[in-house]
Amino acid sequence: MFTRATLKPLTLLSGLAAVLTLIAGSAGLFSPGIYEPFMPTTALLVGGYAQDLVSLVVAGLLLAATTLTWRGSVRAVLVWAGCLGYLIYAYLLWSFDAVYTVLFPAYIAILSLSLFSLVALLGQIDAGSFRRYVSADMPVRSTAIVLALPALMAPAWLSFLMQGVAIGAPASINSVLVIDLSFIIPASIAIAILVWRRRTWGFILGGIMLVKMVMMSTTLTVSSLWVYTVGSVIDPVWPLYLAMALLGSVTLVRYFQHVGRADMAVTTMDIVLAD
Repeated sequence: MFTRATLKPLTLLSGLAAVLTLIAGSAGLFSPGIYEPFMPTTALLVGGYAQDLVSLVVAGLLLAATTLTWRGSVRAVLVWAGCLGYLIYAYLLWSFDAVYTVLFPAYIAILSLSLFSLVALLGQIDAGSFRRYVSADMPVRSTAIVLALPALMAPAWLSFLMQGVAIGAPASINSVLVIDLSFIIPASIAIAILVWRRRTWGFILGGIMLVKMVMMSTTLTVSSLWVYTVGSVIDPVWPLYLAMALLGSVTLVRYFQHVGRADMAVTTMDIVLAD
């Protein structure tokens, strides 16, 4: 599925994205006032800090996943791709919302590096080979239901959208609304259907989406609770964020229990580390 030659550039691109994320995330958390000119409300400011906090964890997981992929882990490939998906989402927000800190060029670089890394990584996955690592008793129905949970955000997001249309001004979370309604929610539903039908690419994309869902919903949950502790108005959708974080985590663990299990006929990935 992979060769040393194909892994090298992917590892380089993803590694650079991880290093830049560590720099950008650390600057956001430990440089007081860096976001204040660009995030006028307490909720947005705290949301920025929460995203940086989770991004630091994601950067570490990304570096670990690339290392484990070199060692032949099929699960690590999905974690790798899921981390890239999270960084694409996070730094789309930073880029589209024009968070013009001194690190703004780094935000664009992280976005670009993560996007091209993800596209290239998916292009190297052989669906036929991957299918052999998925056990026949994968719990597809419960997995599909959890994957479709982002669709529950649609009514609230459409409400925010229409409020902005009514007054002729975009909502403060306009980028979130556009990205979620255009890409994340439709993709979640489509992947859930593929998993329900036991399609191979559904299993591949489902694992990646679960990783991304857990990371992003954790960010939103931490942000919501953090906002509450500082006395600001908590996001009314926070119970859904928490549900996605908890159910997504449980489902992800169960998913990985059915991918590349030790009792399966093939226990290592088809990675040929040849020069």
